[in-house]
Amino acid sequence: MGFLVANGVVALLALVGVFIGLPNRWLWVDVPTVLLAALWLATAPAYVLPRARRLRALARVSAWLTLGVGITAVFALGLTAGFLTGVSGEVAHGGVIAFSLVLVTVFTYLIAYPMTQLWWLAR
Repeated sequence: MGFLVANGVVALLALVGVFIGLPNRWLWVDVPTVLLAALWLATAPAYVLPRARRLRALARVSAWLTLGVGITAVFALGLTAGFLTGVSGEVAHGGVIAFSLVLVTVFTYLIAYPMTQLWWLAR
């Protein structure tokens, strides 16, 4: 029951974070967010229905895709924070702190959460 609710919450947080939290629209951010949120909502029943084999397979695909997007996002955010520090030095502390906070959030929802899902689905 926990993953059923968590998938809905994570989908809602991702959509709100991207479409309300970001000031600009970027296709390379908007499209994966909508697709992942749709996958999270579609696969949520897989965690409570014991005989939903196809949903479980789709949940595995969803978790792997989320993990791939998360690793890419963490890499890009870390690289950008490092670049800001290297280029701007002390001036970029605010930007580096903001990138670090976003990086921690992305790590939690796009790396740790799908890894937990994959672990649970493997049992």
